[in-house]
Amino acid sequence: MPPMTFNLPLRLSSSNPSSSITNHPSFAFCYADKPAALTHFLEKKSPLAPKDLFANHEFMTYIMSKEEGPTVQYENLRPALTALRPWLRLSPNGRKLLNFYKDFLQLHGQWVMAATEQASYEIHIQLTIAVYLKRGRDQKLLAQMEKDLPGITVAIMNHQTPCPPNFEKCTQAKIAAMSQKTNELVRRLTDLKKSNEFKTQHSRLLATMALAEKKLEKMRSQRKSREAAQAALRRSNDSDNVRQLGTTGMVRHLPHVEESLREFTEEEKDTYFNFNEPVASVGATG
Repeated sequence: MPPMTFNLPLRLSSSNPSSSITNHPSFAFCYADKPAALTHFLEKKSPLAPKDLFANHEFMTYIMSKEEGPTVQYENLRPALTALRPWLRLSPNGRKLLNFYKDFLQLHGQWVMAATEQASYEIHIQLTIAVYLKRGRDQKLLAQMEKDLPGITVAIMNHQTPCPPNFEKCTQAKIAAMSQKTNELVRRLTDLKKSNEFKTQHSRLLATMALAEKKLEKMRSQRKSREAAQAALRRSNDSDNVRQLGTTGMVRHLPHVEESLREFTEEEKDTYFNFNEPVASVGATG
């Protein structure tokens, strides 16, 4: 596996604009058209803060594109594990699956941090060399900085070089150490993604997601059925309006309600308005 590097060979020439550091992706994403970032470089003399780099979507996309080995859709993996976590915790195999992906994502995160720090440091060093050690050669860089920070070119030309002796030699040693760390992490990450264990756990994750989706679909169907039954019951109850004596035929009801009203009316009529029964005389009671 070749060593990972974000370096762009510096062959600065005023007659060859294509060699400008402004063509480097890290410069384009971190410094171009960003006065605050250039001000940080000029005043702090240090790489950009990690929190600013992690918030830079374009730069982080560039870093992620450097990951080697099989492609993993991290933007889908993390939400899936979060959604399945309560269910996976219920079984030993589920907990094993969670622990595997926890370790995998931690390793990936370590590589992302190391690669981000390396890329940020490398572009900072190259920018320092271009601005202070080889000042004036990269006309495209000076034009970009003058655009973002008007008047800065004169200040740079009159500024004393902040670089100590053997600057390039010292920085190359640090870059080599950072590159070694990044390469070791990406090697471990790539080996894990190519391993049989990763294939096995990934297959289990896909099967778990499919099973969970089926159960979820079943629950949704049952919920829709319950809601439909409840709605039908409400409609039935709403149709059974308050029954009053003498309103039969005046208020529209369902057939079984109409039948009930007729029966009720007949019963009440037979009880209170039955004129066929003989009426006993008052005198006969004595």
